[in-house]
Amino acid sequence: MLGTTLVALSAVLWSAAGLFTKAAAVDAWGVIFWRSVFSVVPILLYVRWKDGPGQLAQLKRMGGAGWAVVLVGAAATYCFITAFKHNSIANVATVYACTPFLAAAIGWLLFRETTSRLTLFAALAALAGVLIMVWGSLGTPNI
Repeated sequence: MLGTTLVALSAVLWSAAGLFTKAAAVDAWGVIFWRSVFSVVPILLYVRWKDGPGQLAQLKRMGGAGWAVVLVGAAATYCFITAFKHNSIANVATVYACTPFLAAAIGWLLFRETTSRLTLFAALAALAGVLIMVWGSLGTPNI
């Protein structure tokens, strides 16, 4: 039950990102700064409380792969927030809705992963939703 509640809360908060980003009277870098403060500080406090001060020292030992993840995450956050500042929320949400298809394609191309028929049906239903969103905005300005 706790996991379901946390996932639902995460979905609600994540879906509000566009609204809060558009409403903020600062540029993209301002939004990124405050978003980072309100995410990093609680995470570091939780890690220190849960695992003690020694866990924070692991940041120094996470290696090149760990820092690559940090850089990709930072770039993704920059792109996500900047997209909201320069496009409509619906357009960004539509592009973001395509990311599972990209991940599946990469998984298939690189690792030859297969999917079940039910997963393929769900993907096609989601893709239909994306196409409806795109179809409805053809010929209209971005903002």
